[in-house]
Amino acid sequence: PAVDKAQKRLLKLQNELYTLDAQERTSAIRKERLAAEQAELQRSVETYEGRQSEMGKNLQALRDEVEIVARRIKDLTAQRGNKAQAISGIQKDRSDLQARIAARKAQIELLGNHDAKTEGFPGGARSLLDPSSGIELNRASVLGSLAEQIQTDPPYRTAVEAALRAWLDAVVVSDDAFALEILQALQLRAGGSARIVALKCRAAAPGTFVDGPGSRLIDHVRCSAEIRPLIERLLHNIRVVDELVEIPLPLRSEAIYATRTGAVIRGSGSFELWMPEAGEINPVARQHSLAEWSQELAGLEEQRNELDRNLAILLSDEQTFNESIEQARTQLE
Repeated sequence: PAVDKAQKRLLKLQNELYTLDAQERTSAIRKERLAAEQAELQRSVETYEGRQSEMGKNLQALRDEVEIVARRIKDLTAQRGNKAQAISGIQKDRSDLQARIAARKAQIELLGNHDAKTEGFPGGARSLLDPSSGIELNRASVLGSLAEQIQTDPPYRTAVEAALRAWLDAVVVSDDAFALEILQALQLRAGGSARIVALKCRAAAPGTFVDGPGSRLIDHVRCSAEIRPLIERLLHNIRVVDELVEIPLPLRSEAIYATRTGAVIRGSGSFELWMPEAGEINPVARQHSLAEWSQELAGLEEQRNELDRNLAILLSDEQTFNESIEQARTQLE
């Protein structure tokens, strides 16, 4: 009985030992599994932390990019506003300029029409200049008004008007023989007065006055080569000065001086001051006004063309800004 009891006790101990071994192996396996899980969790944590850090960096980069894009949109919008303001200013300037161009064109057309062209001419001269007047003559020999034949540098226009005062409303014809025919025809019709200058004249050319202060008035007058001999006869011995004090005394008998302000002094003893009344106009002054207005009109049209070029550039820039803003907003979204 004691042996049996010892054997039972031994068997029990062996079972307990086996159980402890099994538990120890189970614990070891569990420990290894837990260690593996811990390692996996550690790796997961590290991975998450890495991703979190990367996401933080990406988030900051996106925030920075959003800020940059937002600033760009703000700058582009401000620049577009400046462009729009510039466009509005140019459009207003162009509108004002177009109104001035239209007004000047109307003045030129009004001053250049037939009625205006013959204003200031006596009845006989108007008959010569109007083909429908009914007077029978060789129209090809009527070359037009003297005023239409010349152009004068602006600073000397008053001097030319003063020097040509007696011929401001003259009509130019081909030759002196035809001029006599016209006088006879006008006398028969009692058609009114006319001053006529002949392009070709049989009289010998007078001597030229070349000495003295100032410059030759004819050097400031432009005309066709065909008309030049006539203008030479009319202005050949006239010198132009700025002030009366420049004129030397005593005057030579053939000397004629004109000032740029309209005074005419002749060595023959005659003195004159040409100063048109307000609203008074003559054919030469009309041509001067037409030339001045035409030149001004050309300048105004060039200014308008320059504004059109600048406006086209600004409109193109504005379109570019609109597209850039739209792209930036799309990028921001």
